[in-house]
Amino acid sequence: METLPDYITLYSKNSQTLGSTMTWNIPDSYYSNTRGGVCYVSLVQSIIQSASVNDNLVIKYVNGVQNQYTTSQNGAVIAMLGVQNGTAYGTTDELDCYTPLITEPIKCLISARPSQIKLDVKEIDDNSVNVGDTSFFAVFTLKFEYFEVKEQIDNLEKQRYLNM
Repeated sequence: METLPDYITLYSKNSQTLGSTMTWNIPDSYYSNTRGGVCYVSLVQSIIQSASVNDNLVIKYVNGVQNQYTTSQNGAVIAMLGVQNGTAYGTTDELDCYTPLITEPIKCLISARPSQIKLDVKEIDDNSVNVGDTSFFAVFTLKFEYFEVKEQIDNLEKQRYLNM
């Protein structure tokens, strides 16, 4: 039987911010200990509004991943968001809105049940976005897909056998 995924929705207004990085503490009580030790994390829904940025955005998962390499060496890309003027969404202000550029989410392999989640917001040229700006608002929903414990054990046994 496939394990059920976990979803965590993160609001920028509830984060600790430093430059372009937002940090959230996740209570251990949220996660089930019956899940495996590794999982995929992906950004499945997001929206960002900002009057201070007018460029496409790159969202990076800063906690460390096992299946991605980036030449910028400062976090794994978890999403790329395209800019759209807020008036396209029926608003009368000049806030820009950001929506995903792809339909299939990027799945980053991580250690399961992180107690802290850090997301970094960069412009397309890797310049930092000030996420503490008063015009910056964001909501991110992350999906955690766990590997079956038996599957993990089988894979470890196969690796051990191949390394003999």
